[in-house]
Amino acid sequence: MSPLSLREKGNRALPTMQKEVGTALWALVALLLASSGAGLLADEPTTPPALDITVELIDGTVLQGTSVTLIDGKLEMKTPILEKISIDLEKVHRLTARNDQILDTTGGQRFVGRLHTEPGNIIWVIETERGEEIIEKILVKSLNAPDPRPEQQANIALAGANTSGNSNTTSITFNLDYRYRFEEHRVTASGDWIYGEEEMALSKRNTGGSLKYDWFTAKDVYLYSGITLRGDSFADLRLRTTVGSGGGIQIIEEKDLSWSQEAGVSYLSEDFILAVDQSTATLRIAGSVDWQLFDGNLDIHHEHTAFLGFDNPDDVLLETRNGIRYHLLGNVSATLQLNYRYDTEPPPDIEKGDLELSVGLGYSMKF
Repeated sequence: MSPLSLREKGNRALPTMQKEVGTALWALVALLLASSGAGLLADEPTTPPALDITVELIDGTVLQGTSVTLIDGKLEMKTPILEKISIDLEKVHRLTARNDQILDTTGGQRFVGRLHTEPGNIIWVIETERGEEIIEKILVKSLNAPDPRPEQQANIALAGANTSGNSNTTSITFNLDYRYRFEEHRVTASGDWIYGEEEMALSKRNTGGSLKYDWFTAKDVYLYSGITLRGDSFADLRLRTTVGSGGGIQIIEEKDLSWSQEAGVSYLSEDFILAVDQSTATLRIAGSVDWQLFDGNLDIHHEHTAFLGFDNPDDVLLETRNGIRYHLLGNVSATLQLNYRYDTEPPPDIEKGDLELSVGLGYSMKF
């Protein structure tokens, strides 16, 4: 075949190849446009959330939202525009929820279902699987409240001193407080340890601790049982043990202030090193106060306990623990601790009162 013939065939095939390449490019462009169009369609706004909650206020205002909660007399509703609206329950004339709600009563009952209230918001009606439940507003504790979690707090304080030269002394003071609170349960524990040396000789050493459990039978009333231990070799006391139970009143229990008073019967046993051992039934009177000031930067703690002998009311044992904590940085605080114990009838040659004052650093935890 001549070279001319080959050139002619190549010239004829070139337009056909260009046409096929062009067709392929247009197909690729169409495919890309279709993909981007599908992506745009996928990004279109979804259906807005259903407004299942309707709240009508006493002044005639009607609010609609997606969810609602009731905690401590405050109704909080989420809306598509505002993240949260807070309303005093006393200002609500009628509430309607067209989806399932979780309602808890003051008596510990829980109901799940659609909810509406009668005009005036006095009667609440919830449609459960078993039928309608009618509840008075005064018995409603919460609505869609998060499950409660235990509250725990621990405080540790440590102080020490050491001198050398004309006098050689060493002293260490340790105090611990722990509190657990969950629904109707409360556990409190405390401990302290004092150690001192002077001229290489033991000058002071005593250790004490307590553990108490409170069971709340009502919001402000509780029953308790507890035990305390104390040892002080310089007071001729090998071990003092008290075990007892009784009842108490929670006068105040707020976030920044707690105050309780209690009374009961305790068995008191004293094992002395030299003196004759003693044991007796006593009337126990006790109280405690915890107060937080300046946005929680200053904590004040006080507790007192008195034991009065039934067979001899003049035989009184008094113990107090007082502490001040000022938060410095994070969980670290400067601490001032004052512990005082008084016994009206101590063993022979033993002082009636013991005062312990310490200044040091502390560490607080809430978990």
